[in-house]
Amino acid sequence: MKKYLNRNMAITLVLAFNVPLFSFAQQVKLKDLTEDSKANYFFANIQNVEFLSYPLFERALFINAILIYDSEATPADYFEGTDEVLSSILISIRPDGDYYTESKLYKLEGLENPKILAIQEGVFPDVIVEVEYGKKNKRKTERVRLTSE
Repeated sequence: MKKYLNRNMAITLVLAFNVPLFSFAQQVKLKDLTEDSKANYFFANIQNVEFLSYPLFERALFINAILIYDSEATPADYFEGTDEVLSSILISIRPDGDYYTESKLYKLEGLENPKILAIQEGVFPDVIVEVEYGKKNKRKTERVRLTSE
């Protein structure tokens, strides 16, 4: 009986000391970003996440590539008689760690039906992005060199 009493007392002590820790744990903080019109525009128009934290140069750099619908980059008469829009690709290149202030953000804009074929290492700190775009029967391929510095 004494063995069970010690076990129950140990469990009670562990709970008594840990419950306050749990009650002060991280809480959700809501921040309204509606007024940040550019961020709102990009997030509201996400079409597809192409790459997410894609590592390059032995994890020294990470790439995020997001495809968005981009009405701002679509000429008014590009798609006559429809409400279609061109797409753009947002590409973020960031160094390892929490260094977002040192990251680079690029936009390849005004592309019809784009597809990222490859993201490759160039000569450090350059990154090469190969993109295909255009109408089904008139596709073009381009290699774009981006830098993280």
